[in-house]
Amino acid sequence: YESNPFPSPPRALVLGFTRPPDSRRQVDSLLNFIQPLVKDVEEDGPNELDEEEMDAEQNLIAALIHNFRSDDTDTQYAILVGSRKHFGQGGPRRIKYTLVPVVFRALQLAEKIRKEEEGERAGTVSIKKVFGFTLETIKGLASAEPVMALRLFLQASLIANKCGEDKIAYELVSQAFILYEDEVSDSKVQMELGQDRNLLLLLLLVLLLVLLLVLLVLFPPLSLTSPLPRFLV
Repeated sequence: YESNPFPSPPRALVLGFTRPPDSRRQVDSLLNFIQPLVKDVEEDGPNELDEEEMDAEQNLIAALIHNFRSDDTDTQYAILVGSRKHFGQGGPRRIKYTLVPVVFRALQLAEKIRKEEEGERAGTVSIKKVFGFTLETIKGLASAEPVMALRLFLQASLIANKCGEDKIAYELVSQAFILYEDEVSDSKVQMELGQDRNLLLLLLLVLLLVLLLVLLVLFPPLSLTSPLPRFLV
């Protein structure tokens, strides 16, 4: 920002700016300015911050992400892409805080794009592109926080289904199953996720039924009274 709207105290610096960033350039400028809070640097030792300090610091950054907004869907998508580029350099201790709100902002954007597609929409970013971004972001989080990533896959599949993107919803549910089997090996955690697993199975069943109905509509089965195709006569 040319006018430097950021107050000096650290908390106000992160959340107390006078005008929310509403472009990719402004977001990049802000995140570069607070880079020590966002990115791992070589000078940082493994115990540079204790867990309590890290938690307080990164919760501020997570709250900051919800202030990155633009009314234009293309610009909002660019903001999210730029944000993930910065936060992806934060290492496992940081991304478990910062990538989660990025996913939720992307899902909000997907719903907004779907509403605009139902009317007259001027944007160029498709809803499929946003869900692709969401999928890759959750995969990036899975190595650090597999349980949170699994729940985000489920949440994203619900939004995809709500938006009428059944194939994308099926892919997200499939990724959740793979993650559950490959990464969530702790039996105690699996028990805690039992309800989520039941939801997973229910979602998969619903999606399969929806796909079956679509196939029946597109390719109705031949009845006994239906005329035979010409090549069988």
